[in-house]
Amino acid sequence: MIKQQQLIETIKQHGQEQKELLKEQKEILDELLKTKKEMQQNKKENDNNEAKKIAVESIQKIASAA
Repeated sequence: MIKQQQLIETIKQHGQEQKELLKEQKEILDELLKTKKEMQQNKKENDNNEAKKIAVESIQKIASAA
């Protein structure tokens, strides 16, 4: 009977540890998604800035040629 009670306690403890691990995994995944979105936004901004830079350079070349 004592062995059975120990086994039950071990199973409960294992279940609790699994819940905690799942919670940590979810937090990590949420942080990864947040970081991914930030990186995508930064890339868009960088691409937009590069396009503006090219446009300004083109306008300057046209203006200097005129």
